[in-house]
Amino acid sequence: MQFSFSTCLEVDAALVEQALAPATDLLTPPPRARLLALLQRMCQVAEPSRGAPRILLVLAKMARCPWLDGVLIVRVHAEDPYTRIDLLTDDGISLERLCPSARINAPFQEFARAARLRPDLLQPLFTDELDDRRLHLRASERPSSRSESDLQVAARSLLKPERSERPKAAAPPIQWSKPNEAALARAEPPPAPPTGPVRQIEQTTRMPSQQAAELVARIKLKKQQLVEEQPAPPPDTVKKPQG
Repeated sequence: MQFSFSTCLEVDAALVEQALAPATDLLTPPPRARLLALLQRMCQVAEPSRGAPRILLVLAKMARCPWLDGVLIVRVHAEDPYTRIDLLTDDGISLERLCPSARINAPFQEFARAARLRPDLLQPLFTDELDDRRLHLRASERPSSRSESDLQVAARSLLKPERSERPKAAAPPIQWSKPNEAALARAEPPPAPPTGPVRQIEQTTRMPSQQAAELVARIKLKKQQLVEEQPAPPPDTVKKPQG
């Protein structure tokens, strides 16, 4: 895209918006190339007291462009009687030069005066450093990666499941039925706990191991005493060994 203006005073908001507009066909250069071409033309035709600080206004527009690979940094240095401008991007890891340095036929004081008097016009660019020889501007934040078109927003909305607007039905309350007293009266009572040897065995199994061992020893001793107390059989019943 070729620009034919002969002074920076001819650059207005409409011309900047035209450079930033999306490409309508394959033959139209992208916004990045058109905006850099606009800045290049402004640097070529710049003259003292002829609107050279408008370059900073165009750079403020560039700071919002989504095609920037990081935060825009503008460095303006005095090289009397000229001014040098360097454009860089900061991606958080390193600095990358956006385009070659531009040497402008305008004094540095014009750019420094514009930054002091109307800093609000340069937003989102803010002054990092300003003295008699240099002016450093930096964007406040990184621009969004890419702006969505209406078609992209509509396509994404179609992929989302529709939410039903009907209110959820409340769960029915729990109804507790009354106990049937007649059935409870006819119910059989629970079995009685076991007694006698079975009860003694249950108690033995529930005893600790040491108490169970003592009980077993007592039972064995009792059996041995019962065997010793039995009367001896009569002599005639004893079988004699055959000689």
